[in-house]
Formats: sequence, structure tokens, C-alpha cells
Amino acid sequence: MSPGPLGELYAGVHAENPDALTDTPPQRPIYGDRTDATGNLAQLSPEAAAKALVKLWDEREKMYGRDRAQWQVNAWRREGIVHAEVQRAQDRDEWIAWRWGGGIPHLNKAATLCRKLAATVWADLPVAVVAADTGEDADRDAAQFSERVLHFLQDAAQLDDVTQARRAFDLASTYGSTFRHYYLEPRGERLPIQIEATASAQSAQEPFGPGQVVPAEPLVLRYVQPDGSLRDDKAGAAEHWVPRLCSELLTPYHVRLLPATAEDIGEAEGVLIASYQSLGTLRTLYPDAVAQSFDGRPNLGSRFRRADKYLWPGRSKEERSGFEQLKGEQQLLFTLRCYYRQCPLYPEGLRLIVAGEDTLLDRGPWVGEVKGLRQPLDLPVVQYNQFSEGRAGPYRVGLMELIGGGHEILAGQLGALMEYLDRFAEQKYLLPYSSMIRPEDLQQGSKSVLYFNPGGKPEVVPTPVYPPASLQAYELASVELDHISGLEQTAQGVEDPSITSGRHAFAVIGQAHVALSEVRQEAERAFVRGCHIILQQVWAHYQTPRRLAWTAPDGRYLEKRWSGADLRTVQDIRIKPGSMSMLAPAAKLAQIIQWGQIGALGPAQIRRAVHESMGALTAAQEDPARQRIRRQLAIWEEGPPPNWDPNLVAAGVMPDAAGQIWAPVPADLLPTVAPIRLEELADAMAGVTYQQAAPAWRQALDLEFGRMWQAARGQPTQTQAPGQAAAPAPAVQPIPAEQAAETQQQAQVETQQYAPGAGQLAPA
Repeated sequence: MSPGPLGELYAGVHAENPDALTDTPPQRPIYGDRTDATGNLAQLSPEAAAKALVKLWDEREKMYGRDRAQWQVNAWRREGIVHAEVQRAQDRDEWIAWRWGGGIPHLNKAATLCRKLAATVWADLPVAVVAADTGEDADRDAAQFSERVLHFLQDAAQLDDVTQARRAFDLASTYGSTFRHYYLEPRGERLPIQIEATASAQSAQEPFGPGQVVPAEPLVLRYVQPDGSLRDDKAGAAEHWVPRLCSELLTPYHVRLLPATAEDIGEAEGVLIASYQSLGTLRTLYPDAVAQSFDGRPNLGSRFRRADKYLWPGRSKEERSGFEQLKGEQQLLFTLRCYYRQCPLYPEGLRLIVAGEDTLLDRGPWVGEVKGLRQPLDLPVVQYNQFSEGRAGPYRVGLMELIGGGHEILAGQLGALMEYLDRFAEQKYLLPYSSMIRPEDLQQGSKSVLYFNPGGKPEVVPTPVYPPASLQAYELASVELDHISGLEQTAQGVEDPSITSGRHAFAVIGQAHVALSEVRQEAERAFVRGCHIILQQVWAHYQTPRRLAWTAPDGRYLEKRWSGADLRTVQDIRIKPGSMSMLAPAAKLAQIIQWGQIGALGPAQIRRAVHESMGALTAAQEDPARQRIRRQLAIWEEGPPPNWDPNLVAAGVMPDAAGQIWAPVPADLLPTVAPIRLEELADAMAGVTYQQAAPAWRQALDLEFGRMWQAARGQPTQTQAPGQAAAPAPAVQPIPAEQAAETQQQAQVETQQYAPGAGQLAPA
């Protein structure tokens, strides 16, 4: 049997025997356009592939003329420009964005609602949680570390992920959909070189010591100097370039989904990204290809393409002319990037980069391979959507499109009111020819007395009363904009005088959340996809070891040397319950208090929720006693040391590692401290680690729990008090002396062979 056209065998084709293998692919319906219309981009010559990709982009530009015109109108209206609309040019059979005149003085409530929509949805920032694939300790540890790496990369010093996500969502009010593209910069940052070596090693060529091939002592991280020597501090250490994950914010102008019938990035098999990038930026990303293709060429084809003039930088002819005349490394080139995930046409995915319309800079499979594990990669693009409005297509409807008509009404009524006030402020006078009053006398407000002759008294031209219907229309349009956007006054953070109680306010906020459920779900979906892409890209491309330091919940300062392989595979990612609730911190605190009053939350749950949600707002500090018990639990959860034997501990041959963890102090017995320790111990006993621990290792924690149980109830414990002798240790059945000596000798041999592995957690 020969493989099929894609080099594969298929199952499930025969109806009578679904398990049979065949080289005939199953006949499935194909919806939308397929890329094989332009040929297999992975097999074409470099020049043909570049031209085919540009053709693929140009063919899709004819499909979104109406959308592009609407995006331009939305952008004008958000800037405060009125009298803008989308028109169809019959003579040219195309859609155009039309505007006339300038803006009139008005308050742009539509733009304000767009800003408040983003503020409401992102009032409570999301927090990602990584779930383990299985219940095994290794998988749980990998998931926990993946979560820590994810939070580190989302920090403001790295990707600034949450802030950029909010910006993308806010921009979606204009365009309906916006995109974030995650890409790898090969020379992203320089880090000092670290290797694992013994504390006595002097050279990076001999990390285990002179002439040693096996470490005779524990390995630690040490810095490599330019001359190859090793030091414990990074001062003067040699540095090297390491990759860095970056992201860029894109509008629908720059992104096309493949096939064209895909209605979301999650349904797409491929994605096209077009932009203008400088030659220097391309050289940083693809140094060899740029040097081979563009160095020495007098004309790089940097003139802007008229086919996609909406991608041109600059907003005026003068600005665009300046961008077009840039020279050298600043010269702008049309760049087209294409990604295909794993699909029947490209079983290993595909990645192509084209610059200057005819130059292929990069092409290869879109898969990740780490330590022999080969995994397909998702499209590195996140789509931020707003309202669907029952339309089909890859781009959604932005809030500005929904409230743009009301914006025109508000601007018109406000303009009429301002014109009326101008007429009222500039009243007209009827002055008889025979009057002794001069016109300049009427224009001087400082004159308090005016003399006039009989029959020469001036008259004021009456100003008609402003129609109340105009004010009513303005108020009605303003209220309707709130309804359309789903942002009632309370949801906007404005105090509504009609609300008489906190319960009434919560009811209004709840209804506002129902109206915004669609955009909230879209924001959560985009955030989770972004987290998945970040971890996947780090797993595939962060192969150079680097250092990660953090402060644990128990107050310990920890560090670990890691690479993408430590993440293993990408696990299930969710949003932490209680985050991204669209509630302000004060509103969350009010709900916590209300749930505590009705008994839905206990004191421990309330305290934990307040510290997690309100710690930054209230500047609340964690209790030192709670941090101490958490440090003890964290050390205990790491498990017993290597070669630990409870029998040897009882015989006095081996140190009591468990007893050292739970060494008591007099403060443990204080009435305010014992309940805290008891609570944390109870939470630990409900966890998986406690259930899977060895009974002998678990016994020390059980004894500590019993001691705290007695202390919390005010009963005497066996723990020594100040000035008292230590309580005797529990009796242990002794073992024969010969057996103890033999076991001790074996333990010493195994201890000499043990060396801590890379990345073992240890307090600084």
C-alpha cells in the first residue's frame, strides 16, 4: 500500500471496517477557497512563491471595500467629525468614505462611550491560570511553573500583555476587530552567560573541577567571564544574544484570513499580514536573507503600492512623501507575512515572509520541536472582537458604527443650540435715524446711562424661544446611545439619582453586565488565546537557558534556571475565577462583605479574597505568622530529601528533616497565631500533595496539626514553653546495631553519588 498524496495513510474511510488503513483520502466537503488555487506555496520556487503570496493578498482586497469605507467613517466620527457616511460610487462600482465640511463645536459622547466600554470590560484585570494535564506531581509542577513564566512574560517589562490587550479592545470600537501578532525577535536581548558548575570550579571548560568528569559536590549557577573563568557574581560577565517574544497591534487593514470564508481567527487555516517595515528591522529579523537579497541593489522597490494605499504610513500627502523618500536602513519595504497551521495541504504548517513583492526572506514549516517532541503551532495571531450584530464575515461591528448615527443627531442638536446662544448673545437693535443714541453707545457695556430723544428709543429684535423639542431630542438620543452601548449610568461609574439602595445599584450593574456579555466573552476568549500562544512560542523557541526569580506567597525569594523545555507541553489555560468580573475594586469588596453577611463566605475565604483582590488598593500586608507557616508548608511539599529513611532518623543515624521543618517557637502558642497555623495546615491536608505523601513524611505534619489544634482550643501542648525543658520525643522501635551500621554505610555511599539537578528551587 503506497501512502496518499500527502504521504499519509488514512483510517475511517471504509464504512464496514472503520479501522482499516487506506491510501485514499476521505472525501470531505471543502468550504471556501483553498490555497491550492495558487499552487502549493511550500513547493514553488522562491520567486514564484513570493509572487503567488502577493497575488493571494491582492485577490482578497476586492472583498472588503465596504468594510474599509466604514472603518474610515468610524475613525472620522471618533475624532469628532460630523457629516460623514459611506456611499457607493456608481460610476466606479466601489464604496467610498465621504465627508464634507468641518466639525462644529460639540461634545463627542460617542467617543466617550467607546472609551468607557474598554474601561468597563477591563476594570478588573484578568489573571491566567494554567491547569495540569494529569494529577501527577510532575505535571502539576510543570503547570505551576508554566503559569509563573506566563505571568513573568505578561509583565510590563516584557510584553505588557494586559495593557496591549486593552488597547486592542479599545481600538476595536472603531474597526470592529483588531489583531495582535506575536513574533520572535532572534536578537531580542543580551543576558549574562550562566552555566551549572561546582563552587570550586575555575574554568567553564571544566565545570566539575580540574580533571573531573562527574561532579563531586552540588552544582550551582555561576557566571562565565570573557576569558572563560567562572565567578559567583555577574559583574563583568560575558553576554550573548537570546530570543525575545514581541507583539504588534494590527488593524483589519493589515490582516486577511485564509480561507476567505473563515469568520474568525480560530476557524482560519492561515493568515496574511501586510505592513511596511524598514530595511533595518528586516535585517534584524532575517540578517542572512536581507544581506543576500537587498545589499548592493540600487532600487529596492520601496515605492508604496497603490493597490493598498490605506497601509501607507502618514496621514497627509506631505507626510507620506517623507516616508517614501527614506533611504538606507530606514527605507520602507512592503512586507507580507503568511502563516498556515497544520492542515491537509500543509501537514506541518507553513511560514513565509515576503519583502518588496518579489523577495522571499524566509520559508519553513510552522512546527515546534523540543527534545524530540514535535508539535504543530497555532497561528500566532489573536483577534479582539466586539459585536456580531448577526453579520457573517471575518470582522465584527465596532461600537462606533452602532452609535455613529446617534452621534450625528447629538452633534446636530448641540450645534443648533450653540447657534441659538450665539444669536441670543449678539442681539440686534432697531435704532431710528432721528435717535441721538449712537451705535457705539449700545456696544459699550461700561455705559450705565443713555440719553435719547422722544421717538428715538431703540428697540431690541426679539429672539424666538428655543424649541423644547430640540432639547428633548438631544436627551432622547443621549439615553438611546447608553442603551445601544449597554453602558447605563451606573455601569459608567456615574451616580444615578434614581438609585435608592446598594441592592438597586447592584441590580443595575448586573443588567449592564448582561448587555455586555458578548464583548466580555470575546475579550476573555482573546485573552486566553493570547496566553496559549505565548506559552507555545516560548516552549518552541526559548531554548537558551535563562534565569527567573520571584517571591513566593510564603515570602521566600526563589530563582530557577529554565528554558522552553521546562514547560513540557502547553496545558489548559483559563481565567482565574473572580478576575475580569467587570467590577471595580470597591464593588468587589462590597460583594465580598455582602456574601460574608449571609454566610456564603467564611472568615478565611473573606480574608483571602480581600488580600487577592484588594491588596493593592488597601496596601494590606500579609501576616508574618501566616507567611512562616506557608514557608514551612512549601518546604514540606517539596518532599523528603534524597535517601531519607525514617528508621535511620529514629536511630539517630540521619538528621530529622521533618522535625527541622516544624521546629517550634514560643510564638506559635499565642491565641492569635495558633488559629492561623491551624487554618493553613487544614488547607494543606485537603490538597493532593498531602494525600500522595508517604505516611512517615506525613506524620510530622499531623503532629503539628494536633499541636495547633490544642493550642487554638487553649489546651496545654507538648511544646516546650519559655523556661521549660523540651518534651521527650515519641518512642520509636529501635533497630539492631548491626543493621543500623550497614544502613548508615549504604546511605553515605548514595549521598556521595547524589547531585542536585538543574533548576532545583532553593531560597536565596
